[in-house]
Amino acid sequence: MSRKNDILKKIRILLTEKFETPEEAFRFFDENDSGTLSRSELKKLVHEAEISGFLSTIVARQLIKKLDEDGDGELNWHEFKGEFDKLLEANLE
Repeated sequence: MSRKNDILKKIRILLTEKFETPEEAFRFFDENDSGTLSRSELKKLVHEAEISGFLSTIVARQLIKKLDEDGDGELNWHEFKGEFDKLLEANLE
């Protein structure tokens, strides 16, 4: 299994085992109720998925780079939900 798949699997486990719905996960990590997830909020999500140290910063940065469709430097609900759905369907074995 690739390192990328290992990371995605950890994030999927966190999001599916700790939260009932994607909405619950989004609200939990949106600490300031802005309706978006900032890089620091995404870093907390990544850290919660047991990805720590310098790797958590890199993963959070890459998530924003890949998923931020509107270019505002944060993930809105639509961007988060789209990736959440893909992650649930992905074969990460």
